Amino acid sequence: MKKTMRTLRDSVFAAEPTSPVVKEKTSTTIKMKVLPRSSSNSIEGLENGEWKVKLTAPPVEGAANTALIHYLSDVLGVPRRFVTIIGGQNSRNKLVQIDGLTAAEVKHKLSIE
Repeated sequence: MKKTMRTLRDSVFAAEPTSPVVKEKTSTTIKMKVLPRSSSNSIEGLENGEWKVKLTAPPVEGAANTALIHYLSDVLGVPRRFVTIIGGQNSRNKLVQIDGLTAAEVKHKLSIE
């Protein structure tokens, strides 16, 4: 008898309507060229289809990758978990995915930096 009650209760909760508003996930992928061990963190602009970024962190044990994620999250105004390096972890040329922003928003925010 108890097992039937739990099943009935679970099916009632499962039948609740979902929200009619569904927010689509936006994501943008950009190419970046990272110049580690610079005197300051800065975005130098768009060059040959890649955003040129100077970072103070050295390219040792992922320090430059971590610095890039922190810097981009601050510049773009998104949480760090929204910035992911999806290619080039051991290279200066990286492929970075930004969640929550459109390509136009990313370009605008990087241009004014």
